[in-house]
Amino acid sequence: MTGNEERKTFRLRKGSKKDVCPQCQKRRFVPYVDDDGREAIAGGVLFGRCDRESSCAYHAKPWEHGALSDMARPYVAPPRVERKQLKYLPSEWIEAHRASNVITQYVEANKGAATVEELQRRFDFGTIQIQGREHVVFWLTDESGRIHTGKAIPYAMKEGEPKRVRNVWSCHWMHRRLTPTPKENEWTQPPFGLRQLAMMPGAAVGIVESEKTALLCAAELPDVVWLSVGSKSNLTAYNNECTLMRAAKGRQIILYPDTDAVEDWTIKAGVLRAHGFAVEVDHEWLSGIEKNELKKGFDLGDVITAHWRQK
Repeated sequence: MTGNEERKTFRLRKGSKKDVCPQCQKRRFVPYVDDDGREAIAGGVLFGRCDRESSCAYHAKPWEHGALSDMARPYVAPPRVERKQLKYLPSEWIEAHRASNVITQYVEANKGAATVEELQRRFDFGTIQIQGREHVVFWLTDESGRIHTGKAIPYAMKEGEPKRVRNVWSCHWMHRRLTPTPKENEWTQPPFGLRQLAMMPGAAVGIVESEKTALLCAAELPDVVWLSVGSKSNLTAYNNECTLMRAAKGRQIILYPDTDAVEDWTIKAGVLRAHGFAVEVDHEWLSGIEKNELKKGFDLGDVITAHWRQK
């Protein structure tokens, strides 16, 4: 087959179902399928992507494989519709779920009750029970305090520290509890902790990936506005236009990437500068981490917990 009109179009299978990855053997694999839902297989190769993008990174594309290159082509998505927040969550949800959890207990044990009170003043987070398990809910509010959504993530104490529970569904989005449920382009995901910008005018802004890490950083280094973007790809969202970071524009911004995202965030820092942000990547915090641990996804929160452990 030669003409594009004769080629089959392949895209990653939609939905939440995951298969076993042929490389890491974890159930985190999404196959490429054609318009009829058939998977692409040739020469014993399973075509698809493992969503463990840092620790596995398996990604086989059918249109790049010799046996299929003449008959397969990638799916080209139509132009994206601009994302806009059309509906906000009820403000009383924050107070209804403002309760102690494993993170506040851990901070109080290491920094005292006054530090926990300060974190609760600066950030919107709490506790919610989902399917019989305690989750820490991080409310994602804009500068005005309007709730765009919330991320409910299961945490439990392990070896004296709050750890994310990995053997259950990892994240519940609170906007999905609205009726009707907002469509994908009808909600946005602001950084966690945005209200601090109004509380601390002129303060530098530190950006981390994890919401828990933002809380630990604020407990240890309270003179900085600590924001979490939730995932390493969100730093320049949406559609690489950096709209998620717009509220922090005009501040001095320092990025603290996870150890497995240093290269990625260094590139994204250039994208942010091209959009007028004053941003730099901090590499100094990496100096105390062993080379064989750099690819494990350590972050600044791990450095802080290690410091508290040694006290």
